Amino acid sequence: MQLAIPSLTNTSILATELWQKLESLADSEKIDQLLQSIWKNQENQELATDAYADLADQIDAEITAIKARIEYLVQIHSAAIKKLEGWRSRLDQNLLYQVRKWDCQSGNCWQAKTNSDSGKSAYL
Repeated sequence: MQLAIPSLTNTSILATELWQKLESLADSEKIDQLLQSIWKNQENQELATDAYADLADQIDAEITAIKARIEYLVQIHSAAIKKLEGWRSRLDQNLLYQVRKWDCQSGNCWQAKTNSDSGKSAYL
């Protein structure tokens, strides 16, 4: 893209200079030569414009692809996090169950008591 912009700038400047020369010429042979230069310059402008457009399209496609990969990675990792959080929750629940079970086997069964301030259960 950095090459296309100076190329477009240069061909635009050249086109302006060529048209100014064309307006001042009276000799038909020199006018023909100058017209050939103008047509060649126009072809160069078209090539530079096409290169610029192609590069812009490639960059847009790359941006779209990266955004799609980011979205896919977010989905994958969100699912993995949710699964791990579930495992962690079940691990904590299992630990509490095992502690209560062990305590009951030793004759000290816990009884649930609701804390009226928080509404949560506490084991005593």
